[in-house]
Amino acid sequence: KVIITAKSNNPYTVLRKTYENAKQPAIVSVPDLGGTERDYATFLSLPPMKTLLTRCQWIVIILPGQEEGADDLEKSKNLANKGDKPKRALMPKFSDMAADVLEILKQLQLSRVVLFGEGLGANLLARVACLDEEIVLGAVLIHCCGVFLGPLASVKDKMQRWRAHNLPTEPYTERQIIDHRFKSMNSENHSLNLKDAEAEFKECLHTKLNLNNIKKLSIVYEQRVSMTEQISRLSCSVLFMAGKQSANLGRHRLLVEAVKKIHAHDQVSIESIEYDDTVSPLVEKPEKVAESLRYFLQGLGLVSCLSGSTTNAGYKIRGIVPMPSLPDDGVELANSLNDNCTMSDQSCPRRYSPPPMQQQKRVGPPFVRRQMSMAELDMPRGPAAFSSIKPSSS
Repeated sequence: KVIITAKSNNPYTVLRKTYENAKQPAIVSVPDLGGTERDYATFLSLPPMKTLLTRCQWIVIILPGQEEGADDLEKSKNLANKGDKPKRALMPKFSDMAADVLEILKQLQLSRVVLFGEGLGANLLARVACLDEEIVLGAVLIHCCGVFLGPLASVKDKMQRWRAHNLPTEPYTERQIIDHRFKSMNSENHSLNLKDAEAEFKECLHTKLNLNNIKKLSIVYEQRVSMTEQISRLSCSVLFMAGKQSANLGRHRLLVEAVKKIHAHDQVSIESIEYDDTVSPLVEKPEKVAESLRYFLQGLGLVSCLSGSTTNAGYKIRGIVPMPSLPDDGVELANSLNDNCTMSDQSCPRRYSPPPMQQQKRVGPPFVRRQMSMAELDMPRGPAAFSSIKPSSS
């Protein structure tokens, strides 16, 4: 755990997962609103992710004032400048935080980076990807929202900028912070995992996190400017993820369509995955997210074959071909699954075993063509072949 101060004098908490080689590719994540490194605890404890972390680093960057047990930003800044007149402390602008994150990546001397974020963190990392053309090779963005489309896009941008500079923005209430992460189209059908995650998040808001700092971050997030002009500078592959039951699905699709439209005629790969009956993919279907992340990294050429990590019966991403490994005895894994097998059964690889000899059908030898002689080639052919042959005079 390291505290890094950017050039803007804003402190960022950086947590670096244990790695074996500093030259390994790094997966850099920024948590969502009200999130910390705890958001990835269950995800990183999965067996596929443990295998993946033997080839990659995992780095979490916590935004200013969002770490557990953080002091109020207003008090800390006023105490640092006792000789100055007390000023109203504000969070850095959203665009400034994106520049700070990119600066931190360069300070860490990372050469190959894949960004991974959800919600607010995904929106911030999307801006980081637009700012860099060297070290960022790809981005996995979950529930990334926030772009305008249509002929009124520039007008909406100007109105939003004017509102940000002239009108005060109310901070999120506690209910809005919770809805930002867990609101769905049908709250009655929440899974048990989602309910447990929501209850744990509520407890953290009051016992471990600084709610005032989270509200300040919510104001900065609401005052962010559109990414319409920045999207054209995107030069890395992007994988979008979303749950079909999420309340933010419409705005997420809006951004995905905008990015695909802008990069329709260049070589930037833009893919999207939507999970059925899901509000938060990282909470409800972490195995599927891990599987898609693995294929994405393999498509970028960052990791080779990982034996025993995941199966091939998952979401297929265009342009990304999974490379399964053969078992020690050389028997190839079965590509087809039984129709009666459930989703839990599909997570385990199965081997192909041939049927008993009594049940195997005998297949006759194939017809072997022989080469015809010159005399046979000179013989007449067709329906009138026999009538054209003259009888012998003997």
